[in-house]
Amino acid sequence: MGRILESLANGNFCAQITTLKRTAEHQEACDTAYSLIDRLQQKLSEHDNTLLNETLDAVTDANSYSEASQFVTGFKLGALLMLEICEEAEDLYEQFNI
Repeated sequence: MGRILESLANGNFCAQITTLKRTAEHQEACDTAYSLIDRLQQKLSEHDNTLLNETLDAVTDANSYSEASQFVTGFKLGALLMLEICEEAEDLYEQFNI
């Protein structure tokens, strides 16, 4: 059995989103976002801060669904690409008398 299939079967491999080391650009974007949120929270009332936090949670949840959907689509496209390559391999076999 292949390494990936074996890892899947044993529960050691998952496609769960993990946080990887950020690039400098990604870190700058995150720092800017958090700075703006902090500045806004200082100006809002407690009730408005609660509403802001609920909004940010909802946006985060929505983005998580989008990321999962994009992952699945990318995985499917990769599998289709592999199938297309395998189908065209027959031509190479014939061309090189393999």
